[in-house]
Formats: sequence, C-alpha cells, structure tokens
Amino acid sequence: MNVELLVYALLEIVVVLCFLLFWRLTRDSNLALSEAIRRANELLRSVLNSEQYDQLTRKGYLDIKSPRDPGCMYRVPRRQGAGEGDRAGESQGEPVPATAEGGTR
Repeated sequence: MNVELLVYALLEIVVVLCFLLFWRLTRDSNLALSEAIRRANELLRSVLNSEQYDQLTRKGYLDIKSPRDPGCMYRVPRRQGAGEGDRAGESQGEPVPATAEGGTR
C-alpha cells in the first residue's frame, strides 16, 4: 500500500511541474509578443505623420497617393486580411480609384 501512495504522490508532483512549465512558457511568449507589438507601434509613430497615424488607428487602413498617377491611391491595411474600409472584391495593396475630392470611393 505504501508503494501505491508513493506512485500517486510522484504522479501528482509530475502533473504540477508540467502545469508550472506550461504556464511559464505561455507567459514568456505573451510577454515577447506584447513587446513586439509595442515596438511596431513605436516604429509606425516615428515613420507616419500624426494625420496618417490617426487614419490608420481609426479606420484600420492608410490611403497613400501614387507618386506617378495623381488619380490613384493605394490602400494599405493595418493588419493582414481585409480591413474595415475595404470594398468587396478589392485586393490588398492594389490601387483604389479616387473620387473628385481626392479621397477613395
């Protein structure tokens, strides 16, 4: 009977150690991810002007005028995939037709 109790005690210790190891690994990866996001936001703030950064955070995309074609704008989403302001059927990074006011339709 003592051997059985010893086996159960060792099994409990192994389970607790596995749980602690898993918790530590997930905590460290979450810290690294949040640090990477913080650095990415710092880089965006340093590269974009305040109007561009506000548009990016508010609308989820940034419209950039083409240097060669004044009637063409490129819509760049903040995150991978379709942004909130994207129209159905538009590809990411492709030109978006501009309206007469200079914005996108």
